[in-house]
Amino acid sequence: MLYGAETWPISTQMNQLINSFATSAYRIMTGVKRLDKVRNTTVLISVSRNDLIHTVHDRQLRFLGHMLRNTYSPLASTYVLYQPTHGTTRRGRPQLNYMDYIEKLTGIKVNELLEVSQDREAWRELVVACVDLQPPD
Repeated sequence: MLYGAETWPISTQMNQLINSFATSAYRIMTGVKRLDKVRNTTVLISVSRNDLIHTVHDRQLRFLGHMLRNTYSPLASTYVLYQPTHGTTRRGRPQLNYMDYIEKLTGIKVNELLEVSQDREAWRELVVACVDLQPPD
């Protein structure tokens, strides 16, 4: 289900869809029906899991750190941080791009991400802090 999720910019709607799919799958595995009126938090506790979106955010930030520290291909970090500035935008709300999503997730500006990612311990602490701070839905 999470194949390639490391590069998805996740909107609020996608966040809800991922969590609802996971809790419905856990309900099927445990045999709990909707008519039983068991809360999702109770189902998550019974299977010893957190919301699936926390796992996705953890994977995304770990993958980003890996790509930014990549020494075998120095262009990898350039490709990850690339934001096109050419062309015109469409009318309406702009789509959420990857770097804006990562900036929202970490609270760190794009320019500073490369510096922070070079220290593995600091990056691991950042990943844990960002995943733990995500508000439950």
